[in-house]
Amino acid sequence: MKNNGYISISLDELYNEGLRSIVLVWNTENQYGSGSRTNKGLTKEGIDFLNKAIDLGIGIDLSHANINTFYGMIELINRCNRPWLYGRACRYGDKHAQ
Repeated sequence: MKNNGYISISLDELYNEGLRSIVLVWNTENQYGSGSRTNKGLTKEGIDFLNKAIDLGIGIDLSHANINTFYGMIELINRCNRPWLYGRACRYGDKHAQ
């Protein structure tokens, strides 16, 4: 995981410290994907990050993702047969994720 201005610790270390769910994006674009105010989807780094989180058993919160990032995350999570969640502010909800 890169230092994104907030944390500079590996996902493994965060998991070992108790992390069990994570939000990938917020309103704007970051190195992993795009939030609700942008139009792009998951990046290669975002896909790698999600795969690592899924392997560790970390829950992926779909909140704040734009439609492209949202569906990219759903596709990846479902392909791995893992649960997903949306803690708040998910604009698309159940009807789009079935």
